[in-house]
Amino acid sequence: MRGIFSRFGGGDEGYGRSIFQASYRAYPVSFIDRPQLELGDKVILPPSALDRITRAQIDDFPMAFEATNAKEGKSTHCGVLEFVADEGVVYLPYWMMQNLLLGEGDVVKFSYAASLPKGTYVKLRAQTSDFLDISNPKAVLETTLRQYTCLTVGDTFVIHYNDKKYYIDVVEAKPGNAISVVDTDCEVDFAPPLDYVDPYGPDNTKFEDTNSGVINKGASQKKVEESGDATATTSGDATEDAGAPKTFLAFASGGRRLDGKAVTDVAPKEIEIPTSSLNVTKEWQALRQGGVLGGETSKEAEKPNPDADIDRKRSGKVVFGGARQAAIARKKEKAKTEDSAGASKAGDKTPAASSFEAFKGTGNKLR
Repeated sequence: MRGIFSRFGGGDEGYGRSIFQASYRAYPVSFIDRPQLELGDKVILPPSALDRITRAQIDDFPMAFEATNAKEGKSTHCGVLEFVADEGVVYLPYWMMQNLLLGEGDVVKFSYAASLPKGTYVKLRAQTSDFLDISNPKAVLETTLRQYTCLTVGDTFVIHYNDKKYYIDVVEAKPGNAISVVDTDCEVDFAPPLDYVDPYGPDNTKFEDTNSGVINKGASQKKVEESGDATATTSGDATEDAGAPKTFLAFASGGRRLDGKAVTDVAPKEIEIPTSSLNVTKEWQALRQGGVLGGETSKEAEKPNPDADIDRKRSGKVVFGGARQAAIARKKEKAKTEDSAGASKAGDKTPAASSFEAFKGTGNKLR
């Protein structure tokens, strides 16, 4: 009889191996109408467990326990909320029973986990990509972890948000595989979801500097670079490109959304880079003035207009207010020319007499 009671929480068996150690029948918290316990990692133990813990003079709070399913070789860590369960019975959140591969009424072994280290780093991974659709996942995660005592590597806990369940895997934890998350400053990192698919496919291409005019080198080019003749090939290409005008590939990099969804591809546009302020292509000029790349424009160099509002100065010299001063000077010169032309015409022609005489019309009365 003593062996039976010690197996399900009675007797003193196990004191030599641990401060507290007992086995119970596992049942979900829904059996006692406590569905709110599914939001955390707290369990409900029988009163005999509290008596044994008190006699063992355990005063560490919050208490943490290791739950083990010896049959399946699964274990996790949890906290305790109350000691009001029936003798020989423990009530666990259903997600914890799933982690331990426990069925209703299966035997689970509990032992006191003394002094779990406070977590400094944890890496999490959502099982579905819809977790990325949450506007502020960090705030949701912080709110959820307030109901947890500890995290164990390999566990999968549940986040309840907007009437939906999100399953989160614990991938990595530091400084140990089981950490306490109570009163600690823990760094959280997220791994890509299990069902996440890269919209650009596997990263098998190599991107180079866009100013060099080369992106996405093919397999043949990679083989040439890996061979012994790569140096000679590169030097030959450099000689050929020396006389060619430098070009710029606009929008050559790929875009990525924060939620991981596909982005509409933007084809790169090749335009010529001006070497100085006096050699500007029409396409570059259109881009600078807010135009659209890829229009039907010529790539020939545009000569500066001396009558333009912007007075182009010599390259390398900065002049403040030059455009305005040049405009005023041109205006004065034009006015001076008009005055001189008017004066010469006045000497040759005599102005005609005016035919206008004031107050020569007839008057009318209102009556």
